[in-house]
Amino acid sequence: MTNIQLLTQPGKINRMTTRNRIVMSSAITNTDNPDGTVHDQTIAYYVERGKGGAGIVNTGYNFICQRGRAGLYQMSTASDDMIPSMRRLTEAFHAAAPHSRIGSQISHAGRQTNSHVTGEIPEAPSALVGPLPTGHKMEVPEEMSVKRIQEVVELFARAAWRSKEAGFDLVEIHAAHGYLVSQFISPYSNQRTDAYGGSLEKRMRFALEVMEAVRGAVGPDYPVGIRINGDDMVDGGYTLEEYKQVAKIIENSGFVDYISVSAGQHHPDAVAIMVAPMAMPMGFLEYLGAGIRSIVEKVPVFIVGRIKDPLYAEGILERGSADYVIMTRALMADPELPNKVHEGRLEDIRPCIACMQGCTDRTWSQLDLTCLVNPVAGREREWAELKPAERKKRVLVVGGGPAGMEAARVAALRGHDVTLWERSDRLGGATLLAAMPPRREEFLDLPRWLSGQLPKAGVKVELNRMADAASVKAFAPDVLIAATGAYEETPEHIPGWNLPHVTNIRDVLSGHVAVGERVLMVGYDTQVLETAEWLADRGKKVYLVSAAPVQAWEDPWAALANDKNGFTARHTLMGFVKDKIEFLPFMMVKKIEPGAVILSKTGEQHPCTTHVRMGEMEDRRLEVDTVIIHLRQRPVNRWLEGLEGTVPEVYKIGDCLEPRQAIDAMTDGARIGREI
Repeated sequence: MTNIQLLTQPGKINRMTTRNRIVMSSAITNTDNPDGTVHDQTIAYYVERGKGGAGIVNTGYNFICQRGRAGLYQMSTASDDMIPSMRRLTEAFHAAAPHSRIGSQISHAGRQTNSHVTGEIPEAPSALVGPLPTGHKMEVPEEMSVKRIQEVVELFARAAWRSKEAGFDLVEIHAAHGYLVSQFISPYSNQRTDAYGGSLEKRMRFALEVMEAVRGAVGPDYPVGIRINGDDMVDGGYTLEEYKQVAKIIENSGFVDYISVSAGQHHPDAVAIMVAPMAMPMGFLEYLGAGIRSIVEKVPVFIVGRIKDPLYAEGILERGSADYVIMTRALMADPELPNKVHEGRLEDIRPCIACMQGCTDRTWSQLDLTCLVNPVAGREREWAELKPAERKKRVLVVGGGPAGMEAARVAALRGHDVTLWERSDRLGGATLLAAMPPRREEFLDLPRWLSGQLPKAGVKVELNRMADAASVKAFAPDVLIAATGAYEETPEHIPGWNLPHVTNIRDVLSGHVAVGERVLMVGYDTQVLETAEWLADRGKKVYLVSAAPVQAWEDPWAALANDKNGFTARHTLMGFVKDKIEFLPFMMVKKIEPGAVILSKTGEQHPCTTHVRMGEMEDRRLEVDTVIIHLRQRPVNRWLEGLEGTVPEVYKIGDCLEPRQAIDAMTDGARIGREI
């Protein structure tokens, strides 16, 4: 057993004791009712994190007034009518997890919202527009009067009181990430010249008034925390040096019992800092926690920053960088992580891979939260309890990718007799290729965990085993689950598609083909960009022609990677790849020749165009050694022909059903494993 001691030690915040130093910070789930009342799914979600053993589970974003809400499906602390609703959550949490603590993060969006969400024009310290991560502009907010500032201070106090009355163990004031309190603190968003702007001390006035009012509302013995940035990560914002002063002012006020340190603003340059994708290294914000810890003497410091490994978290505490470690997405991926740490079962922890597909990509689109590696997340009401099978069946799963392995694992845990066939010598399927481009290596953590869990669940795995109608009939399963993935469609509509130097991404990444020095890639999704960078890093000259159905004139790069949210592509991948490849927008492949391609204009016109040119436009001949075309994928399921009526139950899952994202494959596997 690996020696983890500090992470599992109890902690003390005010008079509240925590069972360990593991924290789940507030993260939007979009599972609450539109009127702000707590939904049963929200309760089920947080109950599982409490049962899993986290020391503190903070709920949020909980808005203090209608004008301060940031989304359509968030918890409300805006009126006394909300107290019974919130109490349903805290009572269920405490009944299921009496040794864990649940908190309410009270929040006001300020300018970081819009009238579609709130029904009112946003309000902010200054009438400055705040850009969304996509680059679209927000509505111009109304500059708050001093009278309105005092009203909002009281709204924070009332929200804190309601949270305490509802049974929450603590409240946390959200003063980070460019929401209202953060907007007052940072010169990036506060250009006031009155008592609430100008110097750092004046910009801190609103935050201090909020903290004082909250403390007055809940009393001296009730735990109150505040979440701040350690760095705004934008030009014109504060850096760590200024936030050290902010933290010292907060500590000296005596109004709060801990400081939670995060980073980043709602800005294209900082959004990948605020919620970090796989491209960001684990623990990359530890230095901010250490910086704040160096100046703060009397209150605990929490730190965040893609911390998923308990051993790394232990190291943060050993180095004295923080007193508590925030592992939010790790707890989304595996709510049992703290219990497994206490039990020494680190190898059984289901790993977060920071893919963003189930959490941020969904919640920032006003969809409810789930998780690629943990399909139960967001479905706890229906799936948290794995019910034994009513009748034990002989199950054959064909295909050892994520969909097949998850289906096999779940079915075996329910009591079925499960065998899995994989045609290659290694489990993992498409994730093995997805992990090859730069900064995508953690995709391997998923097949590594799944393959390690299969024998523990009782699944019999046979590698190098091909499936066809005859072999399946001979096996005689009660249930056949086809998880054989997809193949790249041949681009037969392009003249020259069958020349020997034309290939696809799968064959390139798997090493089945040799790639020349000059490469043309045709496609537009994230995998195209990832593969382009992978080739460029190997010294290849890479050209890219987008096959996107809609191209963007103002920023042609915006047409690329639209299969992912801005976190994954726009603000990380783009930054890495732009200087490594040559993008040829508004072009299409007209013909492929030996050693070259003929490119022509797509014919798309700028919206401001008033004159239309008729006739042929000039083609461009580009000399290349390899052409990689990535347009469409098709299911690998022809091998099922001849099995009709011979197997009682047949299911297709993952890309074998329809090529989609990895999150869909895992969800398919989890669903079928529960249904059979």
